[in-house]
Amino acid sequence: MADTEKKTSLLSLSHLSEGHTGPKMGLGGWGLPGLGDNNISPAAGPILGYCLEKITLQFAALRTLSTEGDALKKNLFVPTQPLGTALKSTGPSRKERQAIEAKKAVLSLVQSSETTPHDIQADLERFRDLPFDERVSLLQELPPLNTRPELLSHVLLHTLRTAEDDATFKRLLEAAGGQATLDQMAHDIQYGTLQCLLEKHGLLEWRPPFHHPLFQATYEGEAPLSLEGLKSQLTQDAPDLIQEEFINRFLIGDINAAELVGLTRDELYAIAKRGYDVLQEGKLALAQTIFEGLVYLDPYDAYFYTTLGSVRQRMGDEEGAILTYNLAITLQSWNVTALANRGELFYDRGQLAEAIADFQRVMTLDPNHENPSTLRVKTLLFALNEAIQQHSE
Repeated sequence: MADTEKKTSLLSLSHLSEGHTGPKMGLGGWGLPGLGDNNISPAAGPILGYCLEKITLQFAALRTLSTEGDALKKNLFVPTQPLGTALKSTGPSRKERQAIEAKKAVLSLVQSSETTPHDIQADLERFRDLPFDERVSLLQELPPLNTRPELLSHVLLHTLRTAEDDATFKRLLEAAGGQATLDQMAHDIQYGTLQCLLEKHGLLEWRPPFHHPLFQATYEGEAPLSLEGLKSQLTQDAPDLIQEEFINRFLIGDINAAELVGLTRDELYAIAKRGYDVLQEGKLALAQTIFEGLVYLDPYDAYFYTTLGSVRQRMGDEEGAILTYNLAITLQSWNVTALANRGELFYDRGQLAEAIADFQRVMTLDPNHENPSTLRVKTLLFALNEAIQQHSE
């Protein structure tokens, strides 16, 4: 099948969870006002930036695994991979020397009023090879953010993405002026990207789709964006990730993010299988990144939420797990695994009325104990009954 035929056929595939007939993931699916007459809500930029960065982080995680099938591999293009080489003490390598020259080029270009992010993109791609001290130096030598916000925020974010770990990210963030300085970014795609990076490195609390503050923000008094203006931001920040001919359909909510980046249902579930495999191996952080990307690629798939809830439950994040199970059950009220896991969390927290309600629902849905979760629920119900009888005596 030709690529154009494949992309067209994506639109005929149901990406929703079984039995769900609601809106899709596109920005119109978030209920954003102002999507008619070529005007877009000012909230659209941050939402789009956040979603694309979340998906990019997922692809970066998948690159560390062996992927299954050429069809999946060809889609795992990562525009901005983290630094993958150890810093050497024997002097700069050829790549590092080129990166240092790229740094000088960028510092020179940002002084020009004619420079756009496109003009420095090739140099920015080499920043992952900069020694750490050079990256810090670059951030310290940049002009104030408010002098060229669109251009300089692009440079800042690209440098922050090279952080190898949370400690490195915090040091780079400090060199850039701290979180308060970066929060001065215009409310556009790059602002959403920053929120995703802060969340990745533990400086903001994670929230699933429909509960994230970015998707509930209001921008009173701000003029709406033009459709073309938002598209120009999108194509500038993710030229190799998105399917440009689908941008309009995504913005109005006709297709989801998976379709926007050209992933089929089979490919989404191939990704989910890899995520489940690493979960079974105990690689919780990696599984978390993969399933967080999946729920933003398709926020109407109950299985993705259920497995992400399991990851967060095993990581000790009870609130995040319950919130995620709630979304799975909202989408699929007969989801035995999500009900059992949420009930177990309620049981552990002493919320017995809520736990019993979930457990009873599980037993009603699965009277023959076909789901392994049901056997666990049966054991917990037996323990509850024993405790109640002892208390009554």
